[in-house]
Amino acid sequence: MLVLKSINIIFGEKNNMLNQTKIFITLIILSISNCIYSQGDIKIEFTNDAELIKKGYSNIVVYKLLGDSIYYRKDKFKIKYPKKIPTQNLGYFFSYFDGNDSSKIQKIYACLISDYKSMNAKIWVDQNGNLDFSDDSETYTLNNDSSVIINLYNQKEEGAVANLLLKKLTLSQINDTTFNNYFGIVGKNKNGVYVEENKFWFASQSLACKKINARINNQYIKIGLYDYNWDGTFDNIGTDLIMISEDTLKELFTSVLKGATVLSDTTLLMIGETVYELKEISYTGKSITLEISNIPFEKPIGIGSTLPEFKIEFLDSTSSIINTEFSKYDYTIIDIWGSWCGGCTFQLPKLQSIYRKYQDKVSVLGLNYGDSNKNAIKYIIKHDIKWQNGKLSKEFKDKVPISSYPTFIVVDNKGKMILITSGTLEISEFLENKFTN
Repeated sequence: MLVLKSINIIFGEKNNMLNQTKIFITLIILSISNCIYSQGDIKIEFTNDAELIKKGYSNIVVYKLLGDSIYYRKDKFKIKYPKKIPTQNLGYFFSYFDGNDSSKIQKIYACLISDYKSMNAKIWVDQNGNLDFSDDSETYTLNNDSSVIINLYNQKEEGAVANLLLKKLTLSQINDTTFNNYFGIVGKNKNGVYVEENKFWFASQSLACKKINARINNQYIKIGLYDYNWDGTFDNIGTDLIMISEDTLKELFTSVLKGATVLSDTTLLMIGETVYELKEISYTGKSITLEISNIPFEKPIGIGSTLPEFKIEFLDSTSSIINTEFSKYDYTIIDIWGSWCGGCTFQLPKLQSIYRKYQDKVSVLGLNYGDSNKNAIKYIIKHDIKWQNGKLSKEFKDKVPISSYPTFIVVDNKGKMILITSGTLEISEFLENKFTN
């Protein structure tokens, strides 16, 4: 029998009949290949057909451009206009990107937008971060659905690119009171910044995660790569993630608590009953190489796990063992937050509404990260937060990896993790289902 030293798995996804035929043929080829190799590396290639997953959600504020300067936070920067730019309704906005260390605004890309009040707005991206738009040749125009995907190029790694989806805000977002209160006052501010009406703003989502379906050792899996630090590369140890699901119909999650694995010097993955080591990953995310490993594999903590006993230091200087707090209610929502976290503040009113509605059966326990006790208490008083709050300890964070803020963990009265999410809507739906059916 022929024994292959390596095998390439190539599988993309498209929703059309032609591609379904290609998929069928590919599966047959994969079936034959998996029958004739017995050892060696397994190389999985993410083709151009690999599906890009929308991750995260943020709002892009559009500012009116007055003269030759733009304002980022408290700083003012002079810019150079691109050649032949229409001056009607000229504005600017910013996007986070960690792929250019020499950018004048650290980790931020500035973008100009002309005719932003129309459906045919045109966008220029300052790719090299020098605030000179005349040396940036690539431009983007909104599609018929008021959306556009812009490319952000890593300035050190050739071929490394991040994709950002922009879409005009929906009517419900424009009319959302919480939304309007959080993002500030429309019009010219004292520092010279002119904030446009939010009907001209964008909702943005990163396309930083790519996924494919593949077959390894006669087992179908879904596998994904996540550019967590948003620099256009996928091989950053300690930050970027790899996700695997043995159910190809289920969604892949980019939370470590939901099964994602952070890249390390020795990245181990469990597929079926077999442990694999990630031997290589291309920085562009086009391929990975696995090999079967005999290194002991410890299943990480996640949904279904019981939280270990942790000591909580409350902000009022008292302390408790975290598990004793759970036994008092049917469910406890652990809210991991920071005053610096915009999403935490944005979702706070909904969390308070959930607390008031279910407070006889559901408790909320806040764990603050990144604030001094003084600033955390000041924030709690300002926002009239009624539940107890403590500090997110290193012990907790080491055992329960938190990769985004806010993170909400719903546990039952035994301390078992039932739900992990970054959104209060999912919590509301979960509790509604539990207490009304």
